[in-house]
Amino acid sequence: MRHVMWISFLLMAAVGETACAQYADVSYHASTAAEGAARGMSDMIQSAGAANLMNSEAAKNYEAARKQNIENRLTWTNTYWEMKRVNKEYRDAQRRPAPTQEQLVRMAKGGLPDRLAISQLDPLTGVLAWPDVLRAEPYAEYRVQIDKIYAGRAANGYLGPDQYLKVKQLTNEMTNVLKQNIKQYTSTESIQARKFLESVSFEANQQPS
Repeated sequence: MRHVMWISFLLMAAVGETACAQYADVSYHASTAAEGAARGMSDMIQSAGAANLMNSEAAKNYEAARKQNIENRLTWTNTYWEMKRVNKEYRDAQRRPAPTQEQLVRMAKGGLPDRLAISQLDPLTGVLAWPDVLRAEPYAEYRVQIDKIYAGRAANGYLGPDQYLKVKQLTNEMTNVLKQNIKQYTSTESIQARKFLESVSFEANQQPS
């Protein structure tokens, strides 16, 4: 009886093992520990490959972005220095050489009116030789006052600040009258009269010759 029971148990175990093996084949699960380990290793390798692929793509994208950033900075730097070069060339072209001391003195003198010559101002009497244009009636009142001031200069040897300012004021007023009547004169006459008035004003601030 015991032998019969033992044989039955073995048969049931064999049938159960066969059924398990068949179920494992159908559901694609490892039937042995070795096969399970192999499948696990395969999955790990596949996951590592996918991770490496993703890391490789990320590295490529980073390198492309870094390269583009370097190119952009290089382009900006080149543009900046090119603009500075063009700007410097323009300034250099516009800049004129600084005048020498001699040139400055010459320009300063050239910008000043001429002093009255002896033929225009008698140094002993202070009589002015007015141009014909300024001998006309519109200028008579101004001439009288200026003649009086220059006569005092000849007598005293100098003019005070108030007298100088008065001469400057009178000559400016005569110049304005000259401009108002400019159409009555030739260009030569108007230029001669204007220059004479400028010299009369300038002479008032100079020491008598």
